[in-house]
Amino acid sequence: GLLRVSVGLEDAADLVADFERALGAALVAADATMAADATMAADATMAADPAGAGHAAAAADPAGAAAPAGAADPAGANPATA
Repeated sequence: GLLRVSVGLEDAADLVADFERALGAALVAADATMAADATMAADATMAADPAGAGHAAAAADPAGAAAPAGAADPAGANPATA
């Protein structure tokens, strides 16, 4: 960005205070913008998958019977993988 400064005959302490106030306000605005962006991104994620990633698959197969081909089942408890 561009910062244009025009000063006259002012006390150095006044100039420093003005810059501190302006930069502080800019940081607050930037933080608010970043927070709003994060909220919008989270809202978009929830709209795309309101139940959370993989929730539908877990609900359709609560016992985990549909294990991927070749999945290990060391206890032998899942007949789908035997």
